[in-house]
Amino acid sequence: MFAILSRCEKESRIDLTIGLVAYYPFDADVKDYSQNQNHGIDSTKGVYVSGIKGLAHDFNGKTDFIRLRDTIDFSNGLTFSFWIKSRGFINGENNGCIISKYSMSGRRSFFINSFGYKSQVSKNEIRVYFFPKGYTTDGQEWVGSNTTKAEIAQFSFNPDLWTVVEPTALILNTWTHCVVNCTKTDIEIWLNGKFTSSKHREHDIYFDSSEEPVIIGNILHGGEGKNNHLNGSLDELRIYNRPLTINEIQNLYKNGKQNYY
Repeated sequence: MFAILSRCEKESRIDLTIGLVAYYPFDADVKDYSQNQNHGIDSTKGVYVSGIKGLAHDFNGKTDFIRLRDTIDFSNGLTFSFWIKSRGFINGENNGCIISKYSMSGRRSFFINSFGYKSQVSKNEIRVYFFPKGYTTDGQEWVGSNTTKAEIAQFSFNPDLWTVVEPTALILNTWTHCVVNCTKTDIEIWLNGKFTSSKHREHDIYFDSSEEPVIIGNILHGGEGKNNHLNGSLDELRIYNRPLTINEIQNLYKNGKQNYY
C-alpha cells in the first residue's frame, strides 16, 4: 500500500508548466499558450490535420514556416518536446528542420532536424545541433537518435563523448514523441519515452542573439540544399528553460498516446 501511495504522490507532483517558455498545441492557430504568449507569425498555407491531441499543423516541405514574434534566449540551452509525423525528405531538399535559431551570417544558436545530414539525408532521425560560437561551427555539440558510435568516429568526433543506448529512426507517416533534453551535463534525445542517445556537454554557454528569430519548420539561412523546410505534421510543441525528468518525459509521451490511440 505504501509503495502505491508513494508512486501516486510522485506522479501528482508533475507540473509541466514549470520552466515552460513556450507551448504551441497547434489547434487551428499558432498561438503560444504559455504565460509568455510568444505567438507565431504564420508563413504557411494554414493547413491543419488530425493531431496527437486535437489538431496539428502540417508543413509542406517546400515553403512553410512559422516565425516566433519574440526570440527566445538560448544561452544556457533549451529543452524541446514535440510530436512529429514526418513524410521524409523531398528530392533536392535537405534537413527537414523542426525548429531553429540559426543564421550563417554569424548568429548560430541551435537547430533540430528530422532527416539527416548531407549524404545521410534519408536517415530519418532526430538530430540536434547546439553552437557555442555564432560565427563558426567549431565546437558544435550534436547528437542523433539513430547515429552509431562508428558513424560519429567517421565524422572525426570523439565517440567517447557520446552515449548510444538504443539507436532509433523516425518511422515515416507515424506519430512519434520526441524530446531533446538539455541537462547540465548532457544533451539527450528521447523517442516515445525511451532514451536513445546523448552527448556530454563540453560547453556551459551557447551563442545567443537577441536579434536572431526562432523559426518553426525551417532554417531560414541554413545554406544546405534548396531549403530546409519540414515535410510533415507537428503537434504539441513545448519549449523549456530547464531539463525534464524521466517521469515528465514519459508522462508527456503517455498522455499524448492515450489521447491519440
